[in-house]
Amino acid sequence: MTRLHLIGALLLLSGCTVIPFTPTPTRIVRPANLVTPPTLPPTWTPAPTLTVPPTFTPLPTATVRPTLSAEAQCEVFRLVGAPPEGGALGYADEASFAWRGVPRRGAVGISVGIEGSGAGIRLSIPAEGDGIFTFSLLRLPSEGIYYWRVWLMHPQYGAICPYTGAFTRLPPTPTALP
Repeated sequence: MTRLHLIGALLLLSGCTVIPFTPTPTRIVRPANLVTPPTLPPTWTPAPTLTVPPTFTPLPTATVRPTLSAEAQCEVFRLVGAPPEGGALGYADEASFAWRGVPRRGAVGISVGIEGSGAGIRLSIPAEGDGIFTFSLLRLPSEGIYYWRVWLMHPQYGAICPYTGAFTRLPPTPTALP
């Protein structure tokens, strides 16, 4: 009789009897091909060695650039383009201002207006390095003599290095009706 038949018969008999079934432990023998021997520590693993920690290499210290004096900064900042001094510009022309050498976190201030009237434009342009600003004269209120001023807005020294000049804005030219 096979083991399966025996188990089935025991189950059948256990269901029919009133005697409680208490299994007895049995020893199970496994075939030799299913038994895995315990693993031994590998003998091919090299013995651990002490690793030398890396040597400390200090980081280079940041070199602090000295802040230029206001005079030295004005030697760096240059106005390289502006309306021609005393020149005449048409009513709808454009005026351009170009500069070089604005420091980091600096700005360029520009003011164009009719002297004494308060009419005109005034602005501060955040810039770094070189730049150019062009605007239409149609933004100005009327014809006349306009005085301009350009300066550097330094983050430490404030408004320094002024450049000034003037130009004439001509009246509008009448157009003939066809």
